[in-house]
Amino acid sequence: MLSDPKTAIVKMSAPLIVAYLVSNLQLFIDSFWCSGLGPAAMSAISLSTPIYWIVVYVGNGIGVGVSAAVSRALGAKDKNRADGLARQSVLVMLLISLLVSAIMLVLCEPILRFIGGDADIGYRLDYVRPFVLFSYPLIMHGIFAGLMRAEGAAKKAMMLSATAAGINIVLDPLLIYVLDFGLMGSSLATVVSFSATTCIGFYLYLGGRMYVRPDFKRLRFDREQLADIFSVGIPHMFELILIPVLVIPQNSFIYDCGGSNGMIAYNYPYQFVMMAAIPSFAITAAMISVTSAAWGQNDPSKAREGYRFSLKLCLCIALVLAATIFVLADLLIDVFTHTEETRYLHEEMSHVLKIYCLIIPMMSCVCFGSSMLQSLKFAQYAMVTTLSREVLFIVFFYFASRVSMDAIYWSFVLVQMLAAVAMMAISRKSLKRRVERSTGASASAFRTSAGSR
Repeated sequence: MLSDPKTAIVKMSAPLIVAYLVSNLQLFIDSFWCSGLGPAAMSAISLSTPIYWIVVYVGNGIGVGVSAAVSRALGAKDKNRADGLARQSVLVMLLISLLVSAIMLVLCEPILRFIGGDADIGYRLDYVRPFVLFSYPLIMHGIFAGLMRAEGAAKKAMMLSATAAGINIVLDPLLIYVLDFGLMGSSLATVVSFSATTCIGFYLYLGGRMYVRPDFKRLRFDREQLADIFSVGIPHMFELILIPVLVIPQNSFIYDCGGSNGMIAYNYPYQFVMMAAIPSFAITAAMISVTSAAWGQNDPSKAREGYRFSLKLCLCIALVLAATIFVLADLLIDVFTHTEETRYLHEEMSHVLKIYCLIIPMMSCVCFGSSMLQSLKFAQYAMVTTLSREVLFIVFFYFASRVSMDAIYWSFVLVQMLAAVAMMAISRKSLKRRVERSTGASASAFRTSAGSR
């Protein structure tokens, strides 16, 4: 964490790539098994996943805030503060998860009816209710992952995600087909898998097996430490949550234009794009911890080196993956169109996936810029940029839905391009501002020290 930033980012991002890959595989596996239930089940998942991501992103967003705050404390060699920040994060997320469950339990049915009307509403409710009722393990997975990244224990974070994916892989066919739970079996498998990893996380931290050791003997909130976590965590949480929240009206336009088949063609190919974006997510997640520690050491040159290296690595990997997916698009789509009932969707979904390949490098730029802003403690700029992008999606989709599904696909690409340019420009300007502030503070401290001597 405190050594060469290139080495630290590579060593941390490699296990994080595996962790994010197996974590993302859970939704991918759900989609694969549920595709065997027919187009109605596939459409239900497409319409319902925004609610799943709202719950998960609460933990992921606050987890980034925890990671940044604990990394800064460790960079400043203040382990007591790091321990206190870990304790605060675990305590406050219990309350937040209860609040999330209560709110989403009330809102999930109206949201699902707004997107797709009454058609297959039972399917959709079966899929989302376990996520809503058992939100705590889904949220705590993101918190423990953030804590582990903060102290450089990326391999343990990988182990948590691999355990969750392994349990999910085993339980999915058992609950969906053998015990005949249908779509609810898919979501129950995910909840059980995250519950298991939450128990492992508590075992590691409460048993003193990690460098950061939260002490729960003093069960009280510390406003200053919570403010440190939330200064990055809350804006990033809202930045993440804005995406599935604003996807809801976007999906309503897609459904109006293309119906159930349009929803499937729009959403399922995007899962390959998300898989291709995993290296960028992992590299920039490692970058947040490493560069936050560098700022804790008051070393701007080290932080800038970490930023430059991460951007080059993200773009190189993204371009290679985009080209590979474009070439293999027809074969990849076979994963979701392997039954007679879904074969007719193959050509359209392959066409969409080839268009989406253009998005992969743009997503890397957006991810990098957002992560840089979080490490600089300018997370609110990333949140505003993300909000602007999602609003643009709504506007573009509204007009595109009056034309064709193809117009919607290309609108998606255009807005992603605009978002990438904006996020890179804002992050670059914010870095310059932070370096000037750090240089000015160092010069002032030097003059004060010289004067006292």
